[in-house]
Amino acid sequence: RKNLRKDNVKLHLAINARRNVIVEYKITGVRRNDSPQLSFLLRNLKEVLRVIGDSGYLSRRNCELVVEKNGKPFFKLKSNTTGKSKGSRAWKKMVRFATQFKEIFDRIYHIRSQIESVNAALKKRYGSYVRAIKRKARNIQIALRVLAFNIKQILYDRTARNLGVPYWIKCGQ
Repeated sequence: RKNLRKDNVKLHLAINARRNVIVEYKITGVRRNDSPQLSFLLRNLKEVLRVIGDSGYLSRRNCELVVEKNGKPFFKLKSNTTGKSKGSRAWKKMVRFATQFKEIFDRIYHIRSQIESVNAALKKRYGSYVRAIKRKARNIQIALRVLAFNIKQILYDRTARNLGVPYWIKCGQ
């Protein structure tokens, strides 16, 4: 059967950047906005250190949500982003930090490349599409891929600990 545009889905991920383990995921339709999905991704986490996301997750509500979890928001600013708080101190602090300390903000925001690498690893290892036609079966296939990816990462971590080698090794450039 021919794939229709309405058959495509988005996979939203919350990742532990230290271990590259997927902490939470959500599958939505292609036309759904990213911003409202953050509350779902963080719902089971009591605390976060930093939440880093692209401009799709940029909103005052998301900044407040991250601060409620004792974290600091780092969302990519859009070209028309203003520092007007409109009642959100977290928003104002994030925008001020991003504009005054651009290099530091960019260095922290660069951690988002790990999220993209997890997306790329999922697609490379398990394919960029699923064969199921029905939505429920498609979501189950995606969930199984996330589970398999996490098992692989945990096995890598356990093996590194057993061998006494660090999980992350800096490579020379």
